[in-house]
Amino acid sequence: MGTTPVYHFPYPEAMDAADGPFALETLARAIETEVARIWTDAKNVDYLMSSRPMLRQRRNAAFSLTNATDMVLPMDTTDVNTLGSPRPAAWYLITWGVSFDPHATGHRGNHLRINNTPHLSSVIDPPALGTSTYITTCKGRLLLVYLNPADTVTLAIYQNSGASLAVRTSPQADQAHITIIHVAGPLPVGFPP
Repeated sequence: MGTTPVYHFPYPEAMDAADGPFALETLARAIETEVARIWTDAKNVDYLMSSRPMLRQRRNAAFSLTNATDMVLPMDTTDVNTLGSPRPAAWYLITWGVSFDPHATGHRGNHLRINNTPHLSSVIDPPALGTSTYITTCKGRLLLVYLNPADTVTLAIYQNSGASLAVRTSPQADQAHITIIHVAGPLPVGFPP
């Protein structure tokens, strides 16, 4: 088996015996090991921001979502962008989340869209109907995905509380956000800075 030059991900070569399942398992294990290493590094934000190209955007301004509506939430603040433009074709780790103001009824949800196609979603039910102090936080999941330079990544949200519902903007930790971290592939031009 051959390996890639930077991350040493294995791949079958023409002279290797045909064993598709073994080759895919070997590749999956190598990717999982590298993602686990990067995710461990992510706990140290300063290290992550200096060692990995990334983009982190959030929603800072007030935003209200009409009842029973599914729409893209526009981000208005960029905290860091070391991915450059255009972003290189590569593997990325994406996290996201959103919090809604308190309301007693209905579901809240979010889903990550790539090129306007939903990928992963989170739906939350309020735990105790009739409790108007319940703040709903829909945390996204972790998604490993290959992105091309022209691919778009957006966060769509949904709620059916029976009324318009605001997305929380305070404290900053509750703000809707998307974080895209470069995992493998060509580095952006000029990185590291």
